Amino acid sequence: MSSPLLALVCLLLSSSGVGCLYFSWRRKLSSGLWVSLGWLLLATSLLSWSQLLGVEFGVSYALLVLSLVAWLLALASLDRSRVNRQQLTSHPLSRPTWRTLGKHSGLMLLTVGVAGSSAALVSVGLLRLLPMQPVNTIVVAVLLLPLLWGLLAYWFCATEHLLKPTLVTVAAGALGALLVFA
Repeated sequence: MSSPLLALVCLLLSSSGVGCLYFSWRRKLSSGLWVSLGWLLLATSLLSWSQLLGVEFGVSYALLVLSLVAWLLALASLDRSRVNRQQLTSHPLSRPTWRTLGKHSGLMLLTVGVAGSSAALVSVGLLRLLPMQPVNTIVVAVLLLPLLWGLLAYWFCATEHLLKPTLVTVAAGALGALLVFA
C-alpha cells in the first residue's frame, strides 16, 4: 500500500474511532458495541500509524490525531446560544477566613513542596537501583517524576485527614534521599 494511501487510512481509522467513542458518549447509547468498536478502531489506527511511520513517530501521530479530532468534535458541538445577562444573579464575594487561608496554604505547601521533593527523590533513588545506563536513568526519572508528584498531590487533596499521606510521603522521600545520597 502506498504511503499517502496508508496515511489516509490511518487518519480515517483514528477519526472513526474517536467519532464512535464521542457519539456513543454524546448520545448516551446503552450498547457497548459503539464503545468497543471505537476502541478497536483506535487500536487499529495505532498499529497502522506505527506501520507507516515507525513505532516512535507512529504512537505520537496516533495520539496527536486522536486529540485533534476530539477537539474538533468538541468545538463542533459547542453550544453557541447566548445567555441572557439579566437572568444571571450576582452574588457578592466572600472573604476567606484566616482558618481557610491557613488550611489552603498548608495544603499548597504539602502538594508542591513535600510531594514534589519526595517524588523527585523517590524517582531518582529507586531508578538508581535498576541496572540501567545513567542517561537512561535520568530520562526515566524525568518521565516518572510528574506522575508520582501528581499522584501524591491528588492523595493530599482528596483526603480529609492529612496525617497519613504526610507521614507516608515524608518516609518515602527519606528513603529516596537515602538511596540517592548514600
